[in-house]
Amino acid sequence: MAAFDAEPWADFSVGTAGAAAALAGLLFVAVSINLDVILAGAAAGRAGQALVLLVTPIFLALALLIPGQPGTALGIELIVIGVLAGAANLAEELGVAGTRVGRHLGDRRGRRRGGRTHAGDSWGCWSAT
Repeated sequence: MAAFDAEPWADFSVGTAGAAAALAGLLFVAVSINLDVILAGAAAGRAGQALVLLVTPIFLALALLIPGQPGTALGIELIVIGVLAGAANLAEELGVAGTRVGRHLGDRRGRRRGGRTHAGDSWGCWSAT
């Protein structure tokens, strides 16, 4: 069994696609239940990022399950899916795709209020200095 042979990975791919689809479905239900709260705050961008991160394995697994495709085509598909997912998350992180503008990457409003931002503070919460 070679590492680039997709056939032995079929069962793993089916399991991955199923698990990721279940988690993405749960996220979709959670977002739809709390839609007003999520859209009112900075959580909308995080929900979008989480959805992209949960849907990416589905697309990767489905690309792996396409029967009879050459290894080069599979490699290109996997790279394209990874680059698109990374670009979508980076765009949201930098505030390009969402309504907030990189709140946790150094929003100045927290410093004017006497608080400071944290590099990992994705919800835009402030803490006293």
